[in-house]
Amino acid sequence: MIFDRKKLLLASLALASFAMFAEKPPATIEGRVVGVHDGDTITVLQGTTQYKVRLDGIDAPELSQAFGKASKAFASDFAFGKTALVKVSGKDRYGRFLGEVFVDGRSLNREIVRAGLAWHYKQYSKDGSLAALEAEAHMLGKGLWKDAKPVPPWEYRKKK
Repeated sequence: MIFDRKKLLLASLALASFAMFAEKPPATIEGRVVGVHDGDTITVLQGTTQYKVRLDGIDAPELSQAFGKASKAFASDFAFGKTALVKVSGKDRYGRFLGEVFVDGRSLNREIVRAGLAWHYKQYSKDGSLAALEAEAHMLGKGLWKDAKPVPPWEYRKKK
């Protein structure tokens, strides 16, 4: 009997985990930004529910990388404690919501790339405007583009 209960509990947990990832994400999330984890991940509180949001189309330096702390500071100054509207585009493999984050009508995703503190994540995004903002920041030597050979975060993570 105990064995059957364990099986039932494990099956229930598996189904709950599957439901969490299979659940259709909301079209939008609107709430106060209560956490900034790094330059491309924030937490938004809507009512009593917290949503971890990964900024879609960009990849910011890891905190241990050059410009990682500057990228997080930019995102914090832009959004922390403010009301944000997230246009949700899906979920990533870690269960985070993917989306474009707007504060006072301005896109954090675009502004952080424009400031040279994140890359356009071309592997997952074909957004031509993000590519143009990255090219402009690179040309002007903004942020991480001040370095002669900045290491993209996806390459940095592979080495770790």
